Amino acid sequence: MAMKKESPASTGAIPNHQLNSGIKSIRPKPVSKLERVLLLLLERKSAGLFALEAIQLCGDTCLNSTVSTLANKYHLEIEREPHYHQRENGQAVRFTRYAIKRKDQRIKAAQALRVLSKRRQAKGGDHG
Repeated sequence: MAMKKESPASTGAIPNHQLNSGIKSIRPKPVSKLERVLLLLLERKSAGLFALEAIQLCGDTCLNSTVSTLANKYHLEIEREPHYHQRENGQAVRFTRYAIKRKDQRIKAAQALRVLSKRRQAKGGDHG
């Protein structure tokens, strides 16, 4: 004998689409990629950040795009310094190190970080 599947109405359960409508989650929204990269650039000062370091330290796989967004959207002057590495086969590989070295730009970057953080907090746990 097959069991009859009960509907939410017959069990008194609230359907998921009604349960989540209009209610914000209490979980805080995770820190954005822009915030993570900007914080690293500020913490590391003139040492800056390479793409490989960004992958390891904050999971950013497109550091050049993230830096471009920070520079254009928040009007930050992020220095780009080429570095070369010699592979075992003798081939040269070019890396770019990104850094915020000037004090006025570091202050501006800290302000941008506060804006990003406040914007994230204002959105709260609304993941939808």
